[in-house]
Order: sequence, then C-alpha cells, then structure tokens
Amino acid sequence: MTLHIAENIRRLRLEHSLTQGQLAERLGVSYQAVSRWENGTTYPDIELLPSIASLFGVTVDWLLGSTVADPRLALKQSWDKLGEIADPRERVSLLR
Repeated sequence: MTLHIAENIRRLRLEHSLTQGQLAERLGVSYQAVSRWENGTTYPDIELLPSIASLFGVTVDWLLGSTVADPRLALKQSWDKLGEIADPRERVSLLR
C-alpha cells in the first residue's frame, strides 16, 4: 500500500487556508515537522494521526491514502443523488 499522507496533509491544509505554521501550532509541533510531512521526508507520529484527521474532518484511513472513498465526496454524491429523486419515499429510503 502506498501512503499518500504527504499529499493529503498538504491538500487538506490548503483547503482549510492554513499555513504550515498554523497547522503546526494547532498540533503542537514545529512548522518544520509539517514541512517534512508534506515533502514526504518523514511521517507524523502515529499518535498525531487521529488529531490531524479530526482537525480536517476525515478518517485516519483516508488520511493515509486508503482506497476507501473520501467521506466528504461520498456525502456530496449522496446529496446530489437526493436532489434527483422526485418520489419522497425514495428520498427517505436514501437518507436511511
């Protein structure tokens, strides 16, 4: 399994308009550590993974690059599909 954590951290940080320094401060690490993670030189400590995932609203699996779909993408796809359904019973079924 190829880890995609470097790209994922960078992408999420930029999506949330955070600098490396701001992310580092929120996680209690140095901005150099964040830079090394994003460059793929090192990985975050395993104990930080849940905090990073929680901060960005993703799962640790997704953060690591699991082939499981981005939960935000799955939610958006379900929302789009819900708008296409005219029958209220089918909408309720999809929501369940």
